[in-house]
Amino acid sequence: MFFYDYSTRTAATGKIDASGAFVHLQTFPVNQFGKWPQIASVGCGVLFFYSDEGANVLSASGRVDGAGGYTHLKDYPANQFAKSFQVVPLGGGRVFFYNSTTGAAKVGKFDTSGNYTNLKDSQAGTFGKWTSIVPFETGEVFFYNGDFADETGTQAAIGKFDSFGAFSQTASFPVNQFGKWSSITALAGRWALFQYSDGVSFPQATGQFTAAGAFNHKKNVALGRFWGATPIDEGSQLFLYSSAGSDGGAFVKAASGRMDAAGDIKLRDLGPSFDRWSHIVAA
Repeated sequence: MFFYDYSTRTAATGKIDASGAFVHLQTFPVNQFGKWPQIASVGCGVLFFYSDEGANVLSASGRVDGAGGYTHLKDYPANQFAKSFQVVPLGGGRVFFYNSTTGAAKVGKFDTSGNYTNLKDSQAGTFGKWTSIVPFETGEVFFYNGDFADETGTQAAIGKFDSFGAFSQTASFPVNQFGKWSSITALAGRWALFQYSDGVSFPQATGQFTAAGAFNHKKNVALGRFWGATPIDEGSQLFLYSSAGSDGGAFVKAASGRMDAAGDIKLRDLGPSFDRWSHIVAA
């Protein structure tokens, strides 16, 4: 896993072993990395870094090896990627770039050296408004809109991108079939962890999608707090992380988890020895 903090530009690597314990690998010098609002693990061992905060869109790629070392691969030309993209990994080096404001998108592919090939561009209005886009290791992608500003209720669909970047929808779900969720995390076998926080309560649930795109709610779970959940080992395990407070007084908790056949998630507390990170991605 790759850990990064946007405010301090510090970074580290680590892994979860088979027992669920955390193993620290390496810590990197301050300012080795730039300021990156989005970091995505695109598959094939490549991390993609994206920033549209300045006048130009900046992007780069790198690789984390088995010992936790980092190798920089490429800096891409300024504005090769447009502004306001959400970067969604599709696996195998493929990436879905999505603009939630316009509905425009593109699909491309990175190779193991960080070289990028554009596969397909989709004009504005091609995709609807989605607050969460969740890729599964099987290749399906779950689209969810939990924005109640227009009072239309939650909306959801599931589909798949082919090797050329074209999208085909498998299923569209009835309005409000899904509750209001702040975070949705994909697990192995088309399972998903749903979480919501209003600052007081922390509803959480698990469910599974069938190959045909139908959804089966499995279990309401109680994980104690709202977690940032990072799937690892192709989604068979989770690294869970939560932090609160200012830089000087951050409260940090971390745990590893694995889901059983009934949809329940058993946590292993990883103790208090974690720094404050803004981004955690599977490397």
